[in-house]
Amino acid sequence: MWRPVAQSDGSWAFPNQNRGLCLDVHGAGQQLDQWPCENAAGTN
Repeated sequence: MWRPVAQSDGSWAFPNQNRGLCLDVHGAGQQLDQWPCENAAGTN
């Protein structure tokens, strides 16, 4: 389960409620991955 969290720059982070990792999009938006949440603009 992913929980949408609004960021201060207007973007959204999607942390996984079970693993504590965030949804991350690599490249041109073609591949999704789970990555440690950085809580910084443009990182996840």
